[in-house]
Amino acid sequence: MVNGFQKRRINSMLFPNRQYTSEDDRLREFVAVYESDFGVCRVVLSRWVPADTVLLLDRSRLGVMPLAGRSFHYKPLSSAGDSEVGEIIGEYTLEMRNENAHAIIRALGTS
Repeated sequence: MVNGFQKRRINSMLFPNRQYTSEDDRLREFVAVYESDFGVCRVVLSRWVPADTVLLLDRSRLGVMPLAGRSFHYKPLSSAGDSEVGEIIGEYTLEMRNENAHAIIRALGTS
């Protein structure tokens, strides 16, 4: 996961080495998947990641879990007349199943 600034830097890494043929009708300058000797990485843009940071997450070791006793449920509210009024309540969090499977790179250049 990266912010917009680091996403542009990843995109610019490969742009000078690209080749285009006469059949190409579009110029694409973005990287969505990076394949290396160590595996395949998806590059995900997130506004919440600081500009000098890259998060390396293993999706197979992440999960979305409800907080204790707070999974989605319907709660009826007081009603007036012939209608039913209620709300749907739930609180969820991100569960990291193996903290050693993830990494963070900080203090990257932002200029």
